Amino acid sequence: MSDFPDGENYKKCFSPYHIKVLSNYYQNIPFNIIVKKLKNQYLYDIDGFKYVDFYLNNGAVIYGHSYKVLTHFIKNGISCGVESDFHNKFETKLIKYFERIINFNNIAFFDNLYNSLLAIINFIKPDSILVNTNYLFNLLKFLFPYLNILKCDKIKSAKLMIFEPLDMDNNLSHFDHQRYDAEYYCSFESRVAFRIKYGFINNLENSHIIISSNNISNGLNSSILLSRFKIEGEIIPLYKSLAILETLKFYKRKINYEKFELMVKLPNLLYKNKSIFILDNKINYNELIKRGILINGNLGFISFSHTKFDIIRLKKAILNLL
Repeated sequence: MSDFPDGENYKKCFSPYHIKVLSNYYQNIPFNIIVKKLKNQYLYDIDGFKYVDFYLNNGAVIYGHSYKVLTHFIKNGISCGVESDFHNKFETKLIKYFERIINFNNIAFFDNLYNSLLAIINFIKPDSILVNTNYLFNLLKFLFPYLNILKCDKIKSAKLMIFEPLDMDNNLSHFDHQRYDAEYYCSFESRVAFRIKYGFINNLENSHIIISSNNISNGLNSSILLSRFKIEGEIIPLYKSLAILETLKFYKRKINYEKFELMVKLPNLLYKNKSIFILDNKINYNELIKRGILINGNLGFISFSHTKFDIIRLKKAILNLL
């Protein structure tokens, strides 16, 4: 049975052999952890420790890792084949289900986030892209180094603006993208859709495109574009269609958004918005790892699998570092 690490039994560098090998091929290893298993709100490493996961695939995992019901549907889908050469019977149901959530002119599915972003860029052909968060800035710089990516705090206009609807770098308030001049507005909802409410924060009345990725399938690699325009998508394999459909249906049946928030008051908590919270930058997330807490810098997410005892563990870990 895995147990949580603490300051005394945590090794300075977990699994040194694996880390050493990986370091030869990866410039950045964000967490010195080699994962053995992810289950519900916990992550288990090969050294026998477990962690309360407040990273959650950058917020994409909403109901918990490898949730039993959803995993069952994914396995059933894979057993039917993993190819994406043919349209499958779940796509029509999936489109109809999205129609119950939001109005759109066009819907396009993709195997991953990169392909959906590339489809937007190929359609609009922007000379520059305006973004509002460091995450988007770094992501687009990495994926598309040939493009001119600009932060909106430095410039006010561009052909295309891709924005997160919450101010994830500051106070988690709603971001007013219409203060900026762009020919096309794209709402990037991969970290917020289905976390704040059932569905998307924005609609196509005040933006041209809505993009959402792994959160629509509870962490499984996928992406969707809802837009006013005809943007060509991909044929996704049957198991992903089924995973997205059942995840959305599961959110609808099981999620109580009134209770989807922090259940324990945290010290050094700067801001929170439902299931998203920001801690004071004084907290060193590498030190939190040593106490059984996994978090993305000072930005954390909770899932429906988290309990008040998980939040209490985070609280105790923070107090231990103050």
